[in-house]
Amino acid sequence: MKFDSDLDVVVDFPADLESEALEFVEDACRRQDLPADIHLKSRSSERFLERIRGHMVQMP
Repeated sequence: MKFDSDLDVVVDFPADLESEALEFVEDACRRQDLPADIHLKSRSSERFLERIRGHMVQMP
C-alpha cells in the first residue's frame, strides 16, 4: 500500500442481505475515515476477483 491507496472491500453475502451488508461496510469505512472501493462479489467479474485474490484477507 502507498499513502494514496484505498481499501478494496468485496462484500460476499446472500442476495437478500447484500444491501444491508454494503451499507454496513460503507458506514464502517466512513467512521474510520478509510478510503474504500466497495464491491459486491455477485457483481464482480472473475477477472477482477482473480487479480485481487493473492491480496485478499477473508473476514469471518
